[in-house]
Amino acid sequence: MRSHSLRFACVGVLVAGACSSGHSSVATGGPSRTAGSGPPTGSGSPAPPTGTTGALTPSPTAGTPKDQALVERIAVTTSQLGSGVTRRTPPGGDTVTHQVTLDLCGADFPSEGLRTARLQVIYSRAGAGFGSNEVVTYRNGGTAQAAAEVAHAVATCPHHRVASKVAGTPLLTYTFTRLASRAPWPAGTQAYDSTATDGKTTEHVIAIFMWHGPVFSGVYGSADPHGQPTSDVLRLAAQAAKNLTAAR
Repeated sequence: MRSHSLRFACVGVLVAGACSSGHSSVATGGPSRTAGSGPPTGSGSPAPPTGTTGALTPSPTAGTPKDQALVERIAVTTSQLGSGVTRRTPPGGDTVTHQVTLDLCGADFPSEGLRTARLQVIYSRAGAGFGSNEVVTYRNGGTAQAAAEVAHAVATCPHHRVASKVAGTPLLTYTFTRLASRAPWPAGTQAYDSTATDGKTTEHVIAIFMWHGPVFSGVYGSADPHGQPTSDVLRLAAQAAKNLTAAR
């Protein structure tokens, strides 16, 4: 989706976002991308995550059939969001091959290489995109590593423009404000009101990162004028959390 000139992780969308090639907006459910600020309020700077080190390295193969079936069951459906909502999968949204899930603050995310399956879908109402849900499975220990990497990246994010690991992305400056957890988000959820700017254009994104067992579910969407998730994004995040924690 080309709705803005910047790329935010898709977390994505960062935030964060995982997304398809081309500049995208996580706020409107940025599609996954081809690989190539200050800390949240009330938090310290965690130690660098342990595990694999080195540059961001996306998984080299497509997801396994079993794991792909799992992410498809967990992704929020339109029937769970009420009438008037449509859903689409962007190009590359159903594979880990050459696609990025985490990309923010110029940080490395070695957990990208531990992903086994992935699905990202974009939601719209009356033709206007309002959010995205990205579901990813990891090999053993991958979700804990990814969660630690996100927390470390946000807490140590430079206050100046930094390079992305995704080809074609401009130098960006990020900011993050930690949002309070809400029911039914699982324990360990990281939610941020975030921005990314190249000095000319700014993207404002709500990014909600949830992990449960070997699965990650990210919700990226629009913020209201007070920097809080819109009602559509809150509904999407609540259903995403229910689907994630109920999955087997």
